[in-house]
This record gives sequence, C-alpha cells and structure tokens, in this order.
Amino acid sequence: MQIIAHPDDDLYFMNPLLQRSIAEGSPVATAVLTAGEADGRNSPTDDDKEHAKTPADKPGYTEARHNGLRSAYALMATGNQQAAWRREVVTLGDGAQVERCTLAERPAVQLYFFNLAQNLHGSAKAPDGTGVRMRTLWSGDVPLESTLPGTGAPVTAPQDFSRDRVTACLLDLLKQRRPTVVRTLDPDPEHDPYQPGISLADHIDHTATAQFVLAALRTYTEETGARPVVEHFRGYTSKFWPSNLSAAAKAEKRSYLMPYAGFGAPCPANNCGDYQVRPDPGDSTHLISSAYRYTPATDWLVKDGTGRLNAFAVLGGRVVHWTEQAAGSGSWGEARQLTGDWLMPRLQVGVDRSGRIQLVALRRWAGDKDTVGAEVVRAVQTAPGGEFGAWESLEGPDYGNSDHRVRREIGAPAAAFDADGRLHVFVRNFAHGLSHRQELPGGGFGPWQKLGGSVLQDAVTAFTGHDGAVQVFATDTHGVLRWRQERAGGGFRTERIGIPVPVAGAVTPVESTPGRLTLYYREAGTANVVVYRQESDGVHWPPLPAVLSGHDGTGEIAAARWGSGRNGASSGTAVADRAGSGLLSLLVAAPGTPGIGWAESGGQLVYAPAMAEDSTGRMVAAVIGVDARLHTARQSSPESASPLGPWTTV
Repeated sequence: MQIIAHPDDDLYFMNPLLQRSIAEGSPVATAVLTAGEADGRNSPTDDDKEHAKTPADKPGYTEARHNGLRSAYALMATGNQQAAWRREVVTLGDGAQVERCTLAERPAVQLYFFNLAQNLHGSAKAPDGTGVRMRTLWSGDVPLESTLPGTGAPVTAPQDFSRDRVTACLLDLLKQRRPTVVRTLDPDPEHDPYQPGISLADHIDHTATAQFVLAALRTYTEETGARPVVEHFRGYTSKFWPSNLSAAAKAEKRSYLMPYAGFGAPCPANNCGDYQVRPDPGDSTHLISSAYRYTPATDWLVKDGTGRLNAFAVLGGRVVHWTEQAAGSGSWGEARQLTGDWLMPRLQVGVDRSGRIQLVALRRWAGDKDTVGAEVVRAVQTAPGGEFGAWESLEGPDYGNSDHRVRREIGAPAAAFDADGRLHVFVRNFAHGLSHRQELPGGGFGPWQKLGGSVLQDAVTAFTGHDGAVQVFATDTHGVLRWRQERAGGGFRTERIGIPVPVAGAVTPVESTPGRLTLYYREAGTANVVVYRQESDGVHWPPLPAVLSGHDGTGEIAAARWGSGRNGASSGTAVADRAGSGLLSLLVAAPGTPGIGWAESGGQLVYAPAMAEDSTGRMVAAVIGVDARLHTARQSSPESASPLGPWTTV
C-alpha cells in the first residue's frame, strides 16, 4: 500500500519497486491525499507566458492528473494504458467519502483519491500567512481543509476534513486492507546543504503526508497487533545526492511517466494526463533515484555467543527478533517483538565481547503542533541468548538545540565495538557532518563529538578490524571518507579514499585478510555493484575498482566472509543485493576461483539483504519479504561452489 501526497509521488519516488509489486501479482492500493490542483492550468510550465494563457480549471486539472495516474497503473499492470477502470464512492471513518478506482482486468490494483485541496477556506490562514494545506492541517494552525472533487468524479460534493478525520480515514483504510508493506514519503527531510540556515528542500505536503501516515500506523499497530514493513522514500532531496538507478531503471520509470503526462492515447478533451510535466516528464531530478530516507543496514543477521543465528527487523515501528532453535540447525523459533516506542526502519545490530547482542536504533515521536522528537537508542541483551533490556536513550548530536527542525534531521545510526568491548555510535548531524559518541570504561557514554566532514550522504557504516580498531565510512557527492582509529582505543583520523566515481548510498567494508579491506558499493549513475580492494600492503588503494555486475539493482550491498578454512573447508566472500527484478542476487567466490556467478532467487524483498556464517561454516542469506516475514536460505555445504539451498519462510 502506498500513501502519498500527489498523483505522481509514487511514479517519481517509489518506482521501480512499485512496478515490481504489481508485476508479482500482489494486491496493490495507492491512496492519494491531495487534489494536487496547483494553479489549475493544465499546460507545460517550461514557458511561463504560454502557461499563463491556459485557463485555470482546478477541478479539471485534478481530474487530468487522476486520469494520468490511472493510465500509468494500467500500463504497469496490464501493458495497456487504456485498460478500463471502475470508479465508485466508498465511505471511510466517520462517513467521509473518497473515490475508489479498481482496474477491471486486475481488480487487486486500486487507487483511492481523498482530494484534499488548499486555500478553499480563504479566511483560514496559518500565522505566517500560509494558506490551508496538509502542513497547516497537521500542525493545527487551521482546523479544517476542504476537498476539491475533480470534474466528473463520483464524489461530487466538497467535504471538510480535520486532522483527526484524515488520520481516522487512513486508520480505517489500513484496517480494511491490512497491508504487509506500507510505502510513504519522508517525515523529516533534510535541509538544502548548499544553502545557509534551514531551507526547505522537500514539498511540505510530502512531509505532512508522512506525519499523517505515521500517526495512523501507530494506532493501527497498537489496536490490531499488525507488523507491516514501513518504507519511507526520499522526495525532492534525492537531487542532492548521486543517482542510484541504472540507465535501464530510469528509462523504465520514464516509460510509466509518459502515460501520466497524457502521452500515448488520443485525448480530445485535453484531460488525459498532467501536461504540466511536459514536454518530457523524465527530464527531472525526481527521476534519477529511488532512495529510502533511512539507509538500511546489511548486518541484521548475526551469530550470538551461543552459536545461534539471530535476525532482526523493524516492523510496524517495533523490533522483531528471530533466533535459531539450535546452532546451525536452520530451524527458527517464533518471532518475538521487543517493547518500546516507535522506531524508524534503520536498525544496527552488533555482538559484544561477551556474546550479547546490542541494538542501536532511531526513536521518533510527534510533539505539539508539527514539532518532532528524535533520538538514538540502545537495547542490550541480559546474557547471550537472553532477553533484551529496556531501550536506553543516547540522545543525538543536536539534541540540545532549541529548534526541533534541527533535532529532527538526525541521521541513521551506525555502531561498532572497539577492542575493549566499548560501543561507538556514529550519525550524520544537522550540518551534514559526522558525529560520534562512545561508551566509557566505567559505564555510560561520553558527550557527542563532531568528527568533521561536510555534505555527507546519510549512509554511514562502522566496522571493527582484526586489530580491534574501529573504522567508519561515509559517502559524500565525490566518493568515500574514512575515519579510523590510529590504534585500538585511540582517536580518529580522517582520510579520503580515492574512488574515481561517486558512490550511491553506503559502502560495505569486509576485511578480506587481516589488515586488508575490501569495499562493496553501488556505483553512482550506473547502479553497478563495485568491489574496491586495498593493495596487499593494507595501506594503498588501486587506481580503479572492479565492476562485479549491474543487473539494474537498487539499494545497499551485503557482503560477508564465510568459511574459516578449518577442517579443510574452503573460505570466500559472498555478495548480495536486490536485483532489478526485485529478487535477491547472490555471488559466491573463493580465492583463486571464478565463483558460482550471480544467481537470482527467492521472492520480492524489502530494505536490504543480510548474510552470515552459521556454526557449521555454511553461508546463510536472509531477507525480509514483501509479506513482512523472514526468509532464509543456506548453502548445502561449506564448500565455495555450494549453491544456496531452498528458501525457508519463517
């Protein structure tokens, strides 16, 4: 289920993953909250004078955008953008009426239009003079927002919506559909890193929509016990960062935007699509990426001090935990849910020297009006294989700032243990630099400290080497920065790694041999999976990295060493990502061998895959599926040429 602000947010920001869900045959519903009527002039905006000559018709423009969205979904689902739809009125919440559109050939594909408009209550203004719209409705600065029915829509009469009514309708829709995946927009978009002060970098309707969705989801999960995957997608802020899609993926996104813009079908009434995005709807920075707001970790599958594998995911705002029933058995116990307040999707998982698992996450809550609270939190097992204690607040680098807009931009946390077993936590701060907080020898944590960097992507990974020294990697618009301890327990020194092409997202470091690092990442502009390995001296880097493959994948790269060579077993490295098909793509190779090549398997996955070696020396791959369940597959033997066995759904 997608819940978005405008009738193109899904096409620009959530594809190609949206299309993969449709292609798989999953039931798909998208709720569009606003009418998106803008100035009501349905003509290209690249020529201001010509655009101004177009008569303003807000109901007509709303209907045109809806027609375009129906055409795009019809093309994604049936291959025919002119496939028929059934349009009807449905009642939600306390009697509110919304339009539901059902694709006749694929009835499991549905669209819901709420049609909340702006400035229809002319006297209702926010204190700063802003007219009525989603943000001021959410903040309470205006009490009501009216709807704007499109021309010819089955819902003909305007309605008034309060903040509570919008939330109640979304709650009702969630209860009716019971989605396993909820996709929405960015609730806490970053400011423009190239402008002074706090400059809005995303559409305010995107932010408010995500706030409404989170409010509805909180109540929904509490009342029903449901645990859906929640995916937040960046909006306009993707333009600041390197493109994470291949040329083929961008072309595919554009192909579904063309019918949205009214191309490909006769249209005598000139209302078959959104002409404001013409002449080319693909000529936009919105097209270059499809990126999560909270960069997923790839280390959420770990082996604890008992030798059993443990898997974790944030589902429905809570951590869900699976544990092997016996070490190396491949049999898993039932999922357990940790208690606590709402967490955002990023979860960092680590195992300390005693074999206990420690979790680091980002907790978020809504305050008065449109204020937001956010902080880093930690939970620790009482003993290896034991229960988890309560979440402990580690605050954040900007926690004491009086402006909640500064506090809410905290990045997704990364963490690692040093040689003394102390936890180090890293996040991107409001200034787009890196901040660090470390556990003290006697317990507790020292203050947050700035480590430097500027215009960093919110894609930080931490790693502890064979020597016990902590290293942390962050990407910017040029390449990769590394902070590393000069020695175990020492201070951090910064260096730039000379990667010739920028990185899209995070890097995944693996110590291929003691003291020698290999970085795996997705190359900007091509989405190729790239490997960059240090020279044998463990200091220098080669002039160029090696490209493993492209396969039009998206998201972060999981990589893990497996096989210790004990008892004559071989060793190697496994690399996995989400391929363009939406399935797991895996490469397994041992030193001096060509490996078994890339192989796709399993079903559609969310977030990012994870891998770990079990107690028998076999490599295990794990994903969270679009069914919000854990899926695992193991090598049939510890040998390098051994492929993955069948997938098991836990």
